[in-house]
Amino acid sequence: MARVSGEDEAMLQAMLRQLFQSVKEKITGAPSLECAEEILLHLEETDENFHNYEFVKYLRQYICNTLGSMIEEEMEKWTSDQNQGEEFGYDTVVQHNIMMIVVESMINKFEEDEIRSQERQKKIQKEKSSSYCTDNCSDSDSSFNQSYKFCQGKLQLILDQLDPGQPKEVRYEALQTLCSAPPSDVLNCENWTTLCEKLTVYLSDPDPVFRDRILKFYAQTFTLSPLHMTKEIYTSLAKYLELYFVSRENHIPTLSTGIDISNPNVTHLLKKIRLLNEYQKEAPSFWIRHPEKYMEEIVESTLSLLSVKHDQSHLVSQKILDPIYFLALVDTEAVWFKKWMHAYYSRTAVLRLLEKKYKSLITTAVQQCVQYFELCETMKGDEVLGHSKSCGIKQKTFYYSGKELQYIYFIHSLSLLGRLLIYTQGRKLFPIKLKTRKDSVSLTDLLVLFTQLIYHSPTCPKMTSPGHLENYSPASMATEVLCILCDQKECAIECLYNNTVIEALLQPIHNLMKGTKV
Repeated sequence: MARVSGEDEAMLQAMLRQLFQSVKEKITGAPSLECAEEILLHLEETDENFHNYEFVKYLRQYICNTLGSMIEEEMEKWTSDQNQGEEFGYDTVVQHNIMMIVVESMINKFEEDEIRSQERQKKIQKEKSSSYCTDNCSDSDSSFNQSYKFCQGKLQLILDQLDPGQPKEVRYEALQTLCSAPPSDVLNCENWTTLCEKLTVYLSDPDPVFRDRILKFYAQTFTLSPLHMTKEIYTSLAKYLELYFVSRENHIPTLSTGIDISNPNVTHLLKKIRLLNEYQKEAPSFWIRHPEKYMEEIVESTLSLLSVKHDQSHLVSQKILDPIYFLALVDTEAVWFKKWMHAYYSRTAVLRLLEKKYKSLITTAVQQCVQYFELCETMKGDEVLGHSKSCGIKQKTFYYSGKELQYIYFIHSLSLLGRLLIYTQGRKLFPIKLKTRKDSVSLTDLLVLFTQLIYHSPTCPKMTSPGHLENYSPASMATEVLCILCDQKECAIECLYNNTVIEALLQPIHNLMKGTKV
């Protein structure tokens, strides 16, 4: 921000003036300069409108645009080094830091409860003295004024206007009003929970425009609202999708039909999945500042959704696609899982829930890798390449066949398992029992399978186009996983330093010396 134009400087001054005017009463009422500084330092915790100030929005966007990509690159770059340190005493430091964070969170929670108690008392007094609020919320007020204090009567009016029996224009206007309201004001209304439930139901509304506007409200809420508000929206959306996939009334594509993303119903379903996935990737950057229960609810609702399985009694080709297929379509390399596993704070909760309740998610990932390897063994090279023709590129297509979906899910599973094996608690989830195999799949079995994928799977063509830089070939993905495991001594000792894995790694050399074609 070294170079600021005159116009930008005037805009910044106006935004700062708005901020200072809003907190002027708090600062002038402070008994000393130190107290005033303390108030400003903790403004985010004590001011419910903090995230609605224009200066805060501007600053957050500027930081995101300037440093966001660099931070992500550095986090990925140093992930392996950090994980290696974790195996040698790093956990002690992390445990100390986490304990400090827990204590701070408990103090913050206590302060939040005190503030809420005071706000409830003020709210009761205001409701007694301003019962006229409902009357002032007239139908003629079609455009919402940002300075208008959202109230109980206004939200109830919106709930009534959202009813399916209302004219289309009235429902659209109600949603527009809701999108224009400050999130903190909406959250403080008693009818917020009812609104959240209603919006979830209306996600199945036959009007596609109305459904899209609800998703717009969800996206805006994820961007501008505090965690306890976004958590409710996220978990309600995840629960809705879980029930959607379980219900027999919804026409979910099968493996034999594939996915036509030009189909309006499929498009809208993918929008919901994409919205969840975007939040999954953003949440780890701020949930450590909030009580652990919020993070755990988000994690559990996600794992519960991804563990949904349809009846497997029919043929594989007639299999109804599970939620994990759609998530793999929008996040092929499981970036969401990598980010959740990056920090000790969230990784502990994820691994605990996987072990206790959602181990089936790991089982299906292993099953997907085993099935692909068996396909490589039984089919000719060119046939496998045709099966996985999407590897190495992201083609602009409106249709994904069943084979392509299976391959995308395989890449997602490979990425997920590769990240899981980095951590001690992740490796403890093995062995895995599969229905299709008599013996369980041990950690060594999985590493041998990854090794064999390198020289059994086909080599994908190299792409020179800038738009085709992604390499989703099994060989490169499996090689990347093994390289990460090699970088960490403790992990390498447990995973790779045994005769079975070493023999698998040397097998191509043995075949070459014997003159046998791999």
